[in-house]
Amino acid sequence: IAEELRLPEVVASALNTKSLIVRDHLYESDALLRQALRIALDNDLVFEALRAYNNLVVLLMSTDRDEEVPPLLNEALALAQRRGDRFWEAALLASLAEDERLLDRASYRMGDEPAGRMRNVAKDFACPIDAAAAGCARVFRGGEAQARLQAARHREARRRT
Repeated sequence: IAEELRLPEVVASALNTKSLIVRDHLYESDALLRQALRIALDNDLVFEALRAYNNLVVLLMSTDRDEEVPPLLNEALALAQRRGDRFWEAALLASLAEDERLLDRASYRMGDEPAGRMRNVAKDFACPIDAAAAGCARVFRGGEAQARLQAARHREARRRT
């Protein structure tokens, strides 16, 4: 019905949701998410596009197709930044930092670039995703004391807001 009525937001959302219902059918889920993403991008539906990017990244990582993840995360991050969506920007930076940690990328080991960008975004934005990812990164690097301090700061920031 939504397609007939030319309601791209409803179509993109339905395809995205259906991909979650059929997630055990990997090819179908992948196709549904990519189509939802295309429709969302073609129609400037930022929330639906970011949702599709996120679900596609989760699907790819769960099926050991990690090499496809960074370009998608970077595309999604660029969209979130262009549109000023601080929540998605922080969440995507957290995902990018985690992806680099999991893939043991040199930028994670050397410069901590995505995690550093994530902290800059989170300065004035108390988001549990940021705090959790930053804390995890510190623990994996052997900085448990720093992770505990970060968690305490996050709790205090949330209490104040």
